Amino acid sequence: MSRRYWGHTPALAESFLECHPGSSFSVLTSDGSRPGRGAPDRIEVLDPADIGIDTEELHRRATMFVAQGLAGSMKPILWRRSLRDGAVRWCSSTPTAASMTT
Repeated sequence: MSRRYWGHTPALAESFLECHPGSSFSVLTSDGSRPGRGAPDRIEVLDPADIGIDTEELHRRATMFVAQGLAGSMKPILWRRSLRDGAVRWCSSTPTAASMTT
């Protein structure tokens, strides 16, 4: 996800967390941005390095894809991490690459 989509995140996160108490909500950011004011404290913000994509690989992907493609190219890795960590449910919103788990 990039800075451009942070405005949608609080509503999505609040809605999900309200319907699924005790769950977590993670967002993978591709540009190092962070949510602004109004975002729930319970949002876990992940950078590509957090899911095993090093700087060199991120730069390689960034030369191959526009923002949506870059986010999409990281989703399978994010999903694998979520499943490895015991996520029971997850959801992804294009192009935000959000992961919601219970």
